[in-house]
Amino acid sequence: MVTATAGDLAPEAAVAALVHGGVAVREFGVRAVSLEDVFIGLTGEGFDVSG
Repeated sequence: MVTATAGDLAPEAAVAALVHGGVAVREFGVRAVSLEDVFIGLTGEGFDVSG
C-alpha cells in the first residue's frame, strides 16, 4: 500500500502515470482529509474532546 498527496492531480491522471511507468495498479482509492487530520497536520498534536 502506498499513500501520497497528489495536490491538484486528478486521480485518473495519477493512475495513468503509474501504469505508464510500469506499475501494476490493483486498487486505487481517494480518501478525503478529515478536520482532525488537518488540525494534527498544522499543530502536530491531537486533542481531547472528553474535557
